[in-house]
Amino acid sequence: MKLALPDIIQRNFWLKFFSVALAAVIWLGIHYDIRNELSISQLNINNIAVPVAIIAAPGDNRVFKITPSEVVVFAVGDKAALHKGIRVFVDLTKFHSRQSAAEELHADAPPEINVITISPQTVAVEQISR
Repeated sequence: MKLALPDIIQRNFWLKFFSVALAAVIWLGIHYDIRNELSISQLNINNIAVPVAIIAAPGDNRVFKITPSEVVVFAVGDKAALHKGIRVFVDLTKFHSRQSAAEELHADAPPEINVITISPQTVAVEQISR
């Protein structure tokens, strides 16, 4: 059975119309999302060497050796604010080991700076004296 062109178009017309409309909406969404997507060069990702600070309990007079003493921070933000505003620290308020132990690093940055990662993410901490 051969159908004429008008019959092919009119048969299940609303289903065909809906399919074409849905395809157009999906295409437009993808097209404009790709155009508005930020490229890596626009992100202004910076890596900065930052010294590791130690947070200890008040009155704690122990001396620690931190290895490495400086880490690299990957962050997004204005270069001037990056060099002034990022602080990396290790919290030793609950550290009680006499052996060397790996402790996680934490970053503190102003709201306009987004810290992506710290490399390395942990440091070796050794208590030298009391």
